[in-house]
Amino acid sequence: MGRDYEIDDNDSYKPDITNVSSVILLVCGSGALVLTLFVAVSIHRYGTQSASAKLVFMINCAQGMAILSKLPFIFNNIPYGCTISQIMLLYAFTQLWLVSYMMLLCTNHLKLNMQSTVYSSSELGLNKKYKLFLYVAPFFITILPITANAFEEKYNWCVTNPSVHNGSWMLAQVVFFMMIMLSLMGRQIWVIYKRTQEYAKVLPPKKLFERILKGPFIYAAVTIIFGFVGVILVRGSDQMEDDTSQKAYYVSYSIVYLFFIPGYLNFFIFFVERRHLKVQIVRILK
Repeated sequence: MGRDYEIDDNDSYKPDITNVSSVILLVCGSGALVLTLFVAVSIHRYGTQSASAKLVFMINCAQGMAILSKLPFIFNNIPYGCTISQIMLLYAFTQLWLVSYMMLLCTNHLKLNMQSTVYSSSELGLNKKYKLFLYVAPFFITILPITANAFEEKYNWCVTNPSVHNGSWMLAQVVFFMMIMLSLMGRQIWVIYKRTQEYAKVLPPKKLFERILKGPFIYAAVTIIFGFVGVILVRGSDQMEDDTSQKAYYVSYSIVYLFFIPGYLNFFIFFVERRHLKVQIVRILK
């Protein structure tokens, strides 16, 4: 019989891939990856040109990238694996927040513009310059971690270590980015709220609320909530130097599930709204 775990020279608790907890993590992560990619492929094969659908496609691709980067026993076992893993994660994290902001803009323009309905939005596609920005801009946040060589193995997966040279600047750029994005999103939510109040005189608040939730707004909400909580918990877990390695491992292990949950939620949202999406796409293609 093989050992359920092994102890390395640093007394790190590292369960083997055959350990029950490892199997559960791999199954949950793989399931989340399959589901979020299913949503992306389903949207792509219909070929819709609306901005809202394209953003939902992009956010699911980014979620898939983030989930893949956190699957254990994969990247930490190949040459330069942790560098690849963390570049993927940082890129996906940045793109998720940028796309979420664009989704709030679409909620404003596509869902609350009473002069055009969601079912006739073929002319409201995603500008090519915005698409290029959403694909290129996330690379910039990976420059400092790459130059600091901050990617390393931790337990059975890979992490970015802010304790290395330039570590404080690495953390500062992430915090600064999040503050800017939260400020922009807060302003956009306020704009949406004010417009909702104006249109409440024309349509019942319940109908307006349904229109908002039928857009990409709900995907953005899920992304931001789990992204924000995840960053806080990851930073908090790094302070557990006085705890036993086994306890610290399972704290980090639990946090990894936060990267997987949005994959399931995105599929659930898509499953609920798939009829709405297909109707939108059919009308556009006509």
